[in-house]
Amino acid sequence: GECTKSDATRNSCVCVSLKQRQPAYGKYAFSIQLGASEFQQLGGLLRKGVENNGLSEKDWNAAGKLVDGGYEQGMPAPMVDVALFA
Repeated sequence: GECTKSDATRNSCVCVSLKQRQPAYGKYAFSIQLGASEFQQLGGLLRKGVENNGLSEKDWNAAGKLVDGGYEQGMPAPMVDVALFA
């Protein structure tokens, strides 16, 4: 396990075994996978822009939606969620 400081007990350490941590992080697997996929899509769009000396309006809009889904999505883009987990 890994020792992490506890605010509740101040200076003492609370050991959380890896067996306990793995299931807790497992609930984020779908979001992490979706965010990783969106990072790949964004990378492809940006590489396309470099190769073509700029992005079309359609590609800029697609890239923008990957980074910020805005009101339509009603929640942060999965890519943003993944960045917050890191």
